[in-house]
Amino acid sequence: VQQHLPNTLEAVWQEIAYGLTPARWNLWGKPRLIPNLSRGAQKLTVEIVPNPEMLGSNARNLLARYAFNQAEQHILGLAWFFTRYLSHGRFQHALMALDDPAQEMDQTTYRIFVRWIQAMSRLHVARKIPLSTVVFLHQEDRALDLARATNLSVVMIEWAAQMRTDGPHPTVKTLQLNNSDFKWPLPEPFKLMQGKMPLAPQV
Repeated sequence: VQQHLPNTLEAVWQEIAYGLTPARWNLWGKPRLIPNLSRGAQKLTVEIVPNPEMLGSNARNLLARYAFNQAEQHILGLAWFFTRYLSHGRFQHALMALDDPAQEMDQTTYRIFVRWIQAMSRLHVARKIPLSTVVFLHQEDRALDLARATNLSVVMIEWAAQMRTDGPHPTVKTLQLNNSDFKWPLPEPFKLMQGKMPLAPQV
């Protein structure tokens, strides 16, 4: 485990966490997965290995909850979710559901998260792998940002004793931001491949 984990799941988890972290060079340490190897134990802790250039060579490892703030811990959890989806979940269900993943994010971090979801969607389309994505968000502006980037439809639910989808004042509304004639802006390398594979995410 000590040799296999760092080169497999931990490496993917770290790469995703770094990709979701703005200004990663400001982190004062490297996150590591530390398994409990005692008999019958099923426990995995997250420790931060301090950067000697910032804290000196005598600094000790700390648990992530003592070293990182809430937003940084939240990103580590999201990175583990995506790691488990890529290594296990996608072979079981063609569904990815997240409940308020932007809870601890500032706007810069949220923009990075939106680009990550967009990249995941395009990857599945390019590889022709089915995927349904459900993201629950509590802020309307952030839901609209995600929908514009991924072509997801937005279902707005108001707080009400009874759910209504029709009538003069429905409490559930569905918004589709992009119509069928919308053309996705493509970088030059993708324009050369246009027509060979679909690039607009269909989730």
